[in-house]
Amino acid sequence: MIKMNAVIFAGYSNKDDIICDLENVPKKGLIKLGSKMFIERQVEEFLKCDFIEKVYLAGMTEDEWETDHPVVFVEEEGTIFDKAANVYKNHIIKDEGHSEFMLLLSSDVPLIKSDMMLRFVEKCKEDSGGEMDGIFYYPIVNKEIMKEKFPDVERSWVKLMNLNFCGGDLILIQTPKLLKYKKLIDDLGSQRKSFVGQLVVLDPILVIKFLFKRLTLERLLKFLNRKLLKLKKGEKGVLAPLIFDAELAMDVDKPEHLEGVRKYYEENKDLYE
Repeated sequence: MIKMNAVIFAGYSNKDDIICDLENVPKKGLIKLGSKMFIERQVEEFLKCDFIEKVYLAGMTEDEWETDHPVVFVEEEGTIFDKAANVYKNHIIKDEGHSEFMLLLSSDVPLIKSDMMLRFVEKCKEDSGGEMDGIFYYPIVNKEIMKEKFPDVERSWVKLMNLNFCGGDLILIQTPKLLKYKKLIDDLGSQRKSFVGQLVVLDPILVIKFLFKRLTLERLLKFLNRKLLKLKKGEKGVLAPLIFDAELAMDVDKPEHLEGVRKYYEENKDLYE
């Protein structure tokens, strides 16, 4: 298995106010699920993976979370892309024989397990044809799978011609290659809560195809890789592995999300304790 580093985005944004005030914590990663905080569960699961070299916490300090786990606390600044790039350029690249791959995760996804991470990475490799040479791997979860595990939790769905899904929160990137596309990633990141907004960034023609239900996932990925990333035939850029672990897409943005996560945890406590 190829080695990689993990980055958990554990900072704070204004949109976290409601959930943080409800739980009386300064940052979402400090919310409790059972006996442990979100961030504690995530770090422990990453450390179980033998393919993870180091775990970096972006946007959290040692004063905010005192831990004996071997993690690296780093400052968080700029866009999500900036945060990942800064960890790579200011920390990872200094290690001899460092990996160019990074697993990125938001601190509000507490149900993630090490075996789910492994399945995701293996699916990325499979979708790459056996070679981990893609630039950006973005997991998607079929709506039926999400509703089966979290029937009472409402999500934002993307309905394409051949698929109805939501995006996952564990992302795999090949960092040096992705650095070349900073502006595109920043523009897409600014619209990450709006699929239509992201299509506008890419090309208004895609919006028309989407609205008339003529857009497939395959066509979208082909457009991204050929038209925008300017990749030649056979080269791999953006891939969207279809995964079956709905927990990887169950982030806590709203109080009802937290309620759904806690309900699932109580029903499956033997897996988490």
